[in-house]
Amino acid sequence: MFVIRRAQLKPWANFCSDIVKSSPWRTFLSFLAISLSPKAVIKNSKRKFVHNFKLTILGILIALTTGCASITGSDMQQLSLTAKGDDAKSVEGVKCTLQNDKGTWEAITPSFINVRRSSEDLTVECKKDGEKDGLLKAISRAAGSMWGNIVFGGGIGAIIDHNKGTGYNYPDALPVQMGSSVIVDRKAQETTTAAK
Repeated sequence: MFVIRRAQLKPWANFCSDIVKSSPWRTFLSFLAISLSPKAVIKNSKRKFVHNFKLTILGILIALTTGCASITGSDMQQLSLTAKGDDAKSVEGVKCTLQNDKGTWEAITPSFINVRRSSEDLTVECKKDGEKDGLLKAISRAAGSMWGNIVFGGGIGAIIDHNKGTGYNYPDALPVQMGSSVIVDRKAQETTTAAK
């Protein structure tokens, strides 16, 4: 009869836990190694094996649904901020305030700025002495990875990403037009890029 003791499984469980250190997978891998060991299959009754198998499947489902929210990436997005005057020439040194429901950021044009992603739109207000104020509204759009979270995570990952804002993107470029109000949409930027 073939019997594996828990002590023999420990190096394997330690190796796996080192790979996925500080994650929910650590507990899951240890549970998996113990519940599907040949000892559990051979020594225990069929009913016990079925019970362990059901718990393993449940553990796999829980681990998959809790880990999917991290697939979409960072909660911050880098944006290019520029300002142009009435004559369509670039205006430097314009102080801009960017705001959404996750926070407020300040920048001076031209610059790159990191903002926190959100399902809410981003408003940009720019001011400079001798220039009319410029306003911009950047539309927040769901990223394609939200569909991946719905398919692979059963929707739980999409809910988490929606609440954290990580499942959304703003347009990469924020071209503020001084003296006017502009709406910028990522969908329009993607269409323009594809046409080129």
